[in-house]
Amino acid sequence: MPTLLAHIAIAGLVCLVLVKEPKWVLLLVWVAILPDFDIFFGLHRIIFHSLFLLVPISVAIIGVAYRWYPQYKEPAFIIAFCLLSHTILDWLQYWNALLWPIPLAFWLNIQITILPTSPIPTPLLIIGPMIAPLHVLFEPSTGTLFDPLTTTFFLLFLAVAILRIWPDFFQRLRTHSNKTKETTTPAEPTDTDP
Repeated sequence: MPTLLAHIAIAGLVCLVLVKEPKWVLLLVWVAILPDFDIFFGLHRIIFHSLFLLVPISVAIIGVAYRWYPQYKEPAFIIAFCLLSHTILDWLQYWNALLWPIPLAFWLNIQITILPTSPIPTPLLIIGPMIAPLHVLFEPSTGTLFDPLTTTFFLLFLAVAILRIWPDFFQRLRTHSNKTKETTTPAEPTDTDP
Protein backbone atom coordinates (compact mmCIF):
# COMPACT_ATOMS: atom_id res chain seq x y z
CA MET A 1 0.00 0.00 0.00
CA PRO A 2 1.39 3.43 -0.85
CA THR A 3 2.13 5.45 2.26
CA LEU A 4 0.28 8.63 3.07
CA LEU A 5 3.29 10.72 2.06
CA ALA A 6 3.49 8.83 -1.25
CA HIS A 7 -0.11 9.75 -2.06
CA ILE A 8 0.64 13.41 -1.34
CA ALA A 9 3.99 13.49 -3.14
CA ILE A 10 2.94 11.72 -6.33
CA ALA A 11 -0.34 13.63 -6.71
CA GLY A 12 1.48 16.87 -5.89
CA LEU A 13 4.27 16.35 -8.41
CA VAL A 14 1.78 15.57 -11.18
CA CYS A 15 -0.34 18.62 -10.30
CA LEU A 16 2.74 20.88 -10.23
CA VAL A 17 3.44 19.87 -13.82
CA LEU A 18 -0.17 20.40 -14.98
CA VAL A 19 -1.32 23.58 -13.25
CA LYS A 20 -0.45 27.24 -13.72
CA GLU A 21 -0.82 28.33 -10.10
CA PRO A 22 1.37 26.09 -7.90
CA LYS A 23 0.21 27.72 -4.65
CA TRP A 24 -3.08 25.81 -5.01
CA VAL A 25 -1.20 22.52 -5.21
CA LEU A 26 0.58 23.12 -1.92
CA LEU A 27 -2.71 24.03 -0.24
CA LEU A 28 -4.92 21.28 -1.69
CA VAL A 29 -2.70 18.25 -2.30
CA TRP A 30 -3.56 17.03 1.20
CA VAL A 31 -6.94 15.97 -0.21
CA ALA A 32 -5.06 12.97 -1.63
CA ILE A 33 -5.16 11.24 1.76
CA LEU A 34 -8.89 11.75 2.44
CA PRO A 35 -9.98 8.37 0.99
CA ASP A 36 -7.98 6.64 3.72
CA PHE A 37 -10.42 8.01 6.30
CA ASP A 38 -12.54 4.92 5.65
CA ILE A 39 -10.09 3.13 7.94
CA PHE A 40 -11.95 4.73 10.86
CA PHE A 41 -15.08 2.86 9.80
CA GLY A 42 -13.28 -0.49 9.56
CA LEU A 43 -13.81 -0.51 5.79
CA HIS A 44 -10.41 0.46 4.45
CA ARG A 45 -10.12 0.38 0.64
CA ILE A 46 -13.86 -0.02 0.30
CA ILE A 47 -16.26 2.93 0.66
CA PHE A 48 -14.05 5.96 0.02
CA HIS A 49 -11.96 4.10 -2.56
CA SER A 50 -14.97 3.30 -4.76
CA LEU A 51 -15.17 4.95 -8.16
CA PHE A 52 -18.97 5.00 -7.71
CA LEU A 53 -18.39 7.55 -4.93
CA LEU A 54 -15.24 9.39 -6.02
CA VAL A 55 -16.10 10.02 -9.69
CA PRO A 56 -19.47 11.72 -8.96
CA ILE A 57 -17.88 13.81 -6.20
CA SER A 58 -15.04 14.84 -8.54
CA VAL A 59 -17.43 15.66 -11.39
CA ALA A 60 -19.63 17.67 -9.01
CA ILE A 61 -16.67 19.69 -7.69
CA ILE A 62 -15.46 20.49 -11.19
CA GLY A 63 -19.03 21.20 -12.40
CA VAL A 64 -19.74 23.65 -9.58
CA ALA A 65 -16.46 25.44 -10.23
CA TYR A 66 -17.05 25.71 -13.98
CA ARG A 67 -20.67 26.79 -13.59
CA TRP A 68 -20.60 29.22 -10.65
CA TYR A 69 -16.99 29.83 -9.62
CA PRO A 70 -14.84 29.94 -12.78
CA GLN A 71 -11.98 31.55 -10.88
CA TYR A 72 -11.63 28.26 -8.95
CA LYS A 73 -11.41 25.87 -11.91
CA GLU A 74 -7.81 24.98 -11.18
CA PRO A 75 -8.34 24.24 -7.47
CA ALA A 76 -11.36 22.11 -8.39
CA PHE A 77 -9.24 20.13 -10.84
CA ILE A 78 -6.54 19.62 -8.17
CA ILE A 79 -9.09 18.33 -5.64
CA ALA A 80 -10.68 15.95 -8.14
CA PHE A 81 -7.33 14.68 -9.39
CA CYS A 82 -6.00 14.10 -5.87
CA LEU A 83 -9.10 12.14 -4.83
CA LEU A 84 -8.95 9.88 -7.89
CA SER A 85 -5.16 9.50 -7.79
CA HIS A 86 -5.43 7.93 -4.34
CA THR A 87 -7.60 5.09 -5.59
CA ILE A 88 -5.49 4.58 -8.70
CA LEU A 89 -2.24 4.37 -6.71
CA ASP A 90 -3.79 1.89 -4.29
CA TRP A 91 -5.16 -0.16 -7.19
CA LEU A 92 -1.69 -0.39 -8.75
CA GLN A 93 -0.20 -1.86 -5.61
CA TYR A 94 -2.88 -3.84 -3.84
CA TRP A 95 -6.59 -4.64 -4.01
CA ASN A 96 -9.33 -2.02 -4.00
CA ALA A 97 -13.10 -2.26 -4.02
CA LEU A 98 -13.23 -0.02 -7.09
CA LEU A 99 -16.92 -0.67 -7.77
CA TRP A 100 -18.28 -0.86 -4.23
CA PRO A 101 -21.12 -1.67 -3.35
CA ILE A 102 -20.45 -4.49 -5.84
CA PRO A 103 -18.52 -6.87 -3.53
CA LEU A 104 -15.51 -7.44 -5.77
CA ALA A 105 -11.91 -6.49 -5.23
CA PHE A 106 -9.81 -5.37 -8.19
CA TRP A 107 -6.10 -4.95 -8.53
CA LEU A 108 -3.45 -4.91 -11.19
CA ASN A 109 -1.14 -7.90 -10.91
CA ILE A 110 2.40 -7.03 -11.96
CA GLN A 111 5.03 -9.74 -11.58
CA ILE A 112 8.56 -10.09 -12.85
CA THR A 113 9.95 -13.59 -12.55
CA ILE A 114 12.92 -15.48 -13.95
CA LEU A 115 12.00 -18.61 -15.88
CA PRO A 116 13.98 -21.48 -14.31
CA THR A 117 13.35 -23.81 -17.27
CA SER A 118 15.18 -21.60 -19.76
CA PRO A 119 18.88 -22.33 -20.46
CA ILE A 120 19.49 -18.57 -20.25
CA PRO A 121 17.79 -16.80 -17.33
CA THR A 122 14.95 -14.93 -18.98
CA PRO A 123 12.80 -12.38 -17.15
CA LEU A 124 9.06 -12.82 -17.61
CA LEU A 125 6.79 -9.84 -17.07
CA ILE A 126 3.18 -10.63 -16.23
CA ILE A 127 0.68 -7.78 -16.12
CA GLY A 128 -2.98 -8.48 -15.75
CA PRO A 129 -6.11 -7.38 -13.93
CA MET A 130 -7.15 -9.48 -10.97
CA ILE A 131 -10.66 -9.80 -9.55
CA ALA A 132 -11.75 -11.64 -6.42
CA PRO A 133 -14.73 -11.61 -4.05
CA LEU A 134 -14.23 -8.90 -1.49
CA HIS A 135 -14.76 -11.12 1.56
CA VAL A 136 -11.83 -13.34 0.53
CA LEU A 137 -9.33 -10.49 0.57
CA PHE A 138 -10.65 -8.23 3.27
CA GLU A 139 -8.32 -7.80 6.16
CA PRO A 140 -8.03 -4.81 8.45
CA SER A 141 -5.25 -2.58 7.25
CA THR A 142 -3.50 0.38 8.72
CA GLY A 143 -1.79 2.98 6.61
CA THR A 144 1.80 3.89 7.23
CA LEU A 145 2.96 7.45 7.21
CA PHE A 146 6.36 7.14 5.58
CA ASP A 147 9.32 5.05 4.58
CA PRO A 148 12.70 6.23 3.22
CA LEU A 149 11.70 6.17 -0.47
CA THR A 150 8.41 8.00 -0.03
CA THR A 151 10.00 10.49 2.34
CA THR A 152 12.47 11.27 -0.45
CA PHE A 153 9.59 11.71 -2.93
CA PHE A 154 7.79 13.96 -0.47
CA LEU A 155 10.87 16.14 0.08
CA LEU A 156 11.32 16.33 -3.70
CA PHE A 157 7.69 17.44 -4.04
CA LEU A 158 8.21 20.17 -1.41
CA ALA A 159 11.40 21.39 -3.10
CA VAL A 160 9.71 21.54 -6.52
CA ALA A 161 6.68 23.29 -5.00
CA ILE A 162 8.88 25.90 -3.33
CA LEU A 163 10.78 26.48 -6.57
CA ARG A 164 7.53 26.86 -8.53
CA ILE A 165 5.90 29.18 -5.98
CA TRP A 166 8.96 31.26 -5.12
CA PRO A 167 11.47 30.84 -7.97
CA ASP A 168 14.08 32.94 -6.17
CA PHE A 169 13.51 31.31 -2.73
CA PHE A 170 16.89 29.58 -2.53
CA GLN A 171 18.69 32.68 -3.84
CA ARG A 172 17.04 34.78 -1.14
CA LEU A 173 17.91 32.15 1.46
CA ARG A 174 21.56 32.17 0.40
CA THR A 175 21.67 35.99 0.36
CA HIS A 176 20.04 36.14 3.79
CA SER A 177 22.52 33.65 5.28
CA ASN A 178 25.45 35.61 3.79
CA LYS A 179 24.12 38.85 5.31
CA THR A 180 23.71 37.10 8.66
CA LYS A 181 27.31 35.89 8.55
CA GLU A 182 28.54 39.39 7.71
CA THR A 183 26.67 41.01 10.60
CA THR A 184 27.76 38.40 13.16
CA THR A 185 31.44 38.45 12.19
CA PRO A 186 33.33 40.99 14.32
CA ALA A 187 35.21 43.66 12.43
CA GLU A 188 38.93 43.02 12.07
CA PRO A 189 41.14 45.46 13.96
CA THR A 190 42.97 48.04 11.88
CA ASP A 191 46.42 49.57 12.37
CA THR A 192 44.92 52.73 13.81
CA ASP A 193 43.11 50.90 16.66
CA PRO A 194 44.89 51.27 20.07
